[in-house]
Amino acid sequence: MALGQFYLSQAGLNLLTRAQTGAALTITRAQVGEGTWAPEVNYGNITALAKPVANMTLAKMEMSRGSAKITIQFTNKGVGRAFQWTEFALFAQDPDNPAGEILYGSSRAETAAEAVPIPMELTEFNFNVLLRVDGATNVTVVIDESMVYLTGEALKKTEETLRKEIEAVKIRVEQEIGQQIQQMQGTINGMVIPMLQDIRTLEQRGETLSKTVEDTQTRVTDQAAEIDALGRGLEDAGGQATAAAATAAATWDGVLAGLTDNPALVAFDTLAGFALSGGVWNERRQRLEV
Repeated sequence: MALGQFYLSQAGLNLLTRAQTGAALTITRAQVGEGTWAPEVNYGNITALAKPVANMTLAKMEMSRGSAKITIQFTNKGVGRAFQWTEFALFAQDPDNPAGEILYGSSRAETAAEAVPIPMELTEFNFNVLLRVDGATNVTVVIDESMVYLTGEALKKTEETLRKEIEAVKIRVEQEIGQQIQQMQGTINGMVIPMLQDIRTLEQRGETLSKTVEDTQTRVTDQAAEIDALGRGLEDAGGQATAAAATAAATWDGVLAGLTDNPALVAFDTLAGFALSGGVWNERRQRLEV
């Protein structure tokens, strides 16, 4: 289906005229219908579609060189039945109109109607309406963000954008984690390496102490052996001394065994050729006492 020319209603034209002098022009909603119009219909007098079916979503608006390009989205979800799309209209807010909202402009199908299937066969599409708003500087559309959906192409672009953003975040997180790991490794190395060095120093001291204890034990063992040998030598010397004493005693006993009196004692009465010149003669003991 191709929509024909978009015609402003008389109320819409009046609103545009005021907008060109500074008044606000606010597009409030879009509507699709299945009504038919006589060829001689006066679009300026239209205030509603012949047979409206559903409202459509205003997705966005772009202003460029006196024109407003409005992107409109349609979905048959929630319509409840199939229909033949034959007419379309835009509505606007008009504070000077007692109704508040007016049919700003409308269009009808120039060729065969668009068959919209039942909601079980989901139908979604976007289309643009280009409005001439020369001189109007305060043109807006009412966009219900909760109703705006992504088309397949937009969804694909969004997914690609998200994928790139996720990849960039992943790379950034990996870099940050890598930097943190390097910092942690530096901190750990700064703590662990001195500790390992201290442990190695203690091990070396322990090895030295162990060697010293081993050497001391060896010396003690050697000295104990020397003392034991010295003790055995003393025991041998004692035995030898005892044996020598016994030998001496035996020898002395042998020398004195035949003696019954003092062999150096000589009785003067048996001496001849000697004359007494002094002292006192002890008759009983037969000796000279002085």
